[in-house]
Amino acid sequence: MAIVNGTNKANTLTGTDAADEINGEGGNDVLIGGEGSDALDGGGGNDTAVYEGPRSRYIVYADPWDTYYVVDTLSVAGKSSTDSLWSIEYLQFSDGQVSTTATATALGQLIHVDGDRAEEEFATPTYTDLPIATDGNDSLEGGTGYDVIAFGRGEDFVDGGAGNDIIEGYGAEVVKVADSDTYTVVGSDNLKGGAGDDEIFAGYGAYVDGGAGYDLVHLELIVQWEHWVAHSILATANTLGLNVDLRQADAGTVALAIGGLGNITVTLKDIERFEITFGSGADTVTGGEGDDELHGDSYNFPGGDDLLHGAGGHDVLNGQDGSDRLYGDAGNDTLDGGTASPGYDDDETDFLFGGDGDDSLIGRRGDNLDGGSGYDTATLLLWASDFSYAIDLSALSAPDTPLVLGDGTSVVRVERITQISFGSGSDKSLGTSQADEFWGDAGDDALYGRGGSDLLFGETGNDILNGGAGVDKMYGGAGNDIYYVDEINDVVDDDEGTDTVRSTATDYTLPDGVDNLALIGAENINGSGNYGSNILTGNAGNNYLFGLAGKDTLIGGNGDDLLDGGTSTDVMRGGRGSDIYIVDNAGDVIEEVSGTDTVQTKLTIYTLTDGIENLVFTVGRDNVGFGNAAANTVTGNSKADDLSGLDGNDILSGGAGNDTLRGGAGADLLKGGAGADRFVFDMPGDGADQIDDFSFGDLIVLDRTGFGIAPESTLALTVGGSSRGLQGDRLYYHDTTGRLFWHDGETDTLELIAKIAGKPVLRIEDFALV
Repeated sequence: MAIVNGTNKANTLTGTDAADEINGEGGNDVLIGGEGSDALDGGGGNDTAVYEGPRSRYIVYADPWDTYYVVDTLSVAGKSSTDSLWSIEYLQFSDGQVSTTATATALGQLIHVDGDRAEEEFATPTYTDLPIATDGNDSLEGGTGYDVIAFGRGEDFVDGGAGNDIIEGYGAEVVKVADSDTYTVVGSDNLKGGAGDDEIFAGYGAYVDGGAGYDLVHLELIVQWEHWVAHSILATANTLGLNVDLRQADAGTVALAIGGLGNITVTLKDIERFEITFGSGADTVTGGEGDDELHGDSYNFPGGDDLLHGAGGHDVLNGQDGSDRLYGDAGNDTLDGGTASPGYDDDETDFLFGGDGDDSLIGRRGDNLDGGSGYDTATLLLWASDFSYAIDLSALSAPDTPLVLGDGTSVVRVERITQISFGSGSDKSLGTSQADEFWGDAGDDALYGRGGSDLLFGETGNDILNGGAGVDKMYGGAGNDIYYVDEINDVVDDDEGTDTVRSTATDYTLPDGVDNLALIGAENINGSGNYGSNILTGNAGNNYLFGLAGKDTLIGGNGDDLLDGGTSTDVMRGGRGSDIYIVDNAGDVIEEVSGTDTVQTKLTIYTLTDGIENLVFTVGRDNVGFGNAAANTVTGNSKADDLSGLDGNDILSGGAGNDTLRGGAGADLLKGGAGADRFVFDMPGDGADQIDDFSFGDLIVLDRTGFGIAPESTLALTVGGSSRGLQGDRLYYHDTTGRLFWHDGETDTLELIAKIAGKPVLRIEDFALV
């Protein structure tokens, strides 16, 4: 609050956003109160009070002692503020200047009409009708259009007619309207609302009949005078509390007691709802049976320990500052204990009781919240950015359970709680077995829902969201967030930052916008990526990881895992265990450290990398496959495959089709399968391979270079008998054992090159050179 004093000269004096006192003294002064309910005294001279916005934004009326009141209906937080004016000759609005000696409204301006002069008319291009009354006893009729009617301090009769009207009056009036109208009267008035949804600003001593429709009454213009001081229901700095009970609105008279000064009566009929904002006193208010909005204090005049009862209807109760008690009673109500300064914690202790219905309770540090019956939502607003909170709701097994917050000193008592909103610190919460709702806001928060179908909002920061049991919905917001999922129907929604889902669900697929998936625990569960580039990590069990689209990285971990990167070039790491890799891109990279692992590929040419034991072609084409230095199993399919074991004791299976099998070094097992197969031997001394299924049409093929056979030479074969006395380079087949030898003519030595199962009859036609 500021006190601003002028001089005897012409001054321009400006107040603050609080409730100021501005004294012009002498001279033609300009007074600018600004926000807040200000006291403006022009003093001598012709003085002007300046207001922001058009005349239609304000309600102007006077008391019997010529004090003027200017009500700003659109001030801070949408609640009205009121200036008190003395010795002010003009009001300056954005759309014109008004004389304070006038009592009528025209084109948004107050026009002065003296005494009992006859009715005057003013031309206007804006409104259909514009009746203006004098201070005498007038009869005004608006007609069918959009009317603006102003009447003076006499005993007037006003008929707004059809159309949506704006009516202002200052005497003992009788007002009749038909449609959805807005009207303001101050004095012993008689108002009948008509069939529309009317909005009424009623004064002291008024009779208000809302008529049909869903009507709203503001009781902000009730003023009681004692010792030349106005005590008002309007939000002012008075310290006297109000006692208001609106439950008799349907039956008749409502009494308003101000600070023990007696009652002011307002007679109401067919009024469905009320909206009242009080001042700094300790107020007791009981709403009507409709949907009321009751504010214990105003933004400009906080204070007072208020008692608000919503009674019937779906009410909005806001205690604002002070230690307030709010009772929603029947209906689905919204109760807010309030705080003096948004952005800071409130040390006041509020008591919120939802009553019947599905209520929403908004509390802060130190408050007591009781939802009552129904499905209630409690929101804890913990705004202090300098603190981080830890809240454990898992102990809420009895009413009046104290919650000690993580700072060690803050306590909230609740009967049941389903929603918590945190501030900008790094907070932690542990929910109940019910359906909880947590909001993290700024900071790195950890939100745990436990049982029930929970709703978690991490907001900004690197948050941890864990819904626990139940079908949960989790929204991380900005930051690199971690989600815990135990149910495939859990909803994770995040497209900002690098986010990770840690899942124990049986078969989980990453939603769009989430980057990484880590399976946790030791169960045999599966996980799939999305169309982005994901990192998928298995657990200690046997997992199936599917990358889908994107350049993915799959890490199997422990267990026997199946890794499929999907399309694009992927990196797959099996880890421990015997893993299977699905390869469909020549750029896929496989890294393996232990176990007996297998590549299943759709490619037509593939070579096993080190650490991988087995290769299987899964598409029926003429495939070419190579093993590595280890002992491999290479398997073809139904077409003509060309399979090479390279080093190691390999197993080559051609399957159906006319296959070519090269065992390479080591003692290999060659299975041609159906078809006319070729078993190729590169050189003697590479190890004795076993041909498992040699049949008619198959060929045993020797490499000329490896066996040192000249281009002009042909093969010679000796079958049976003794190997002694063999001459030159030739094959020797011991038909009783099925063993095939190579005789080196130069050294006269025999080298076992193959064992042929079933000891088939071999002829020279069963051999070939390449």
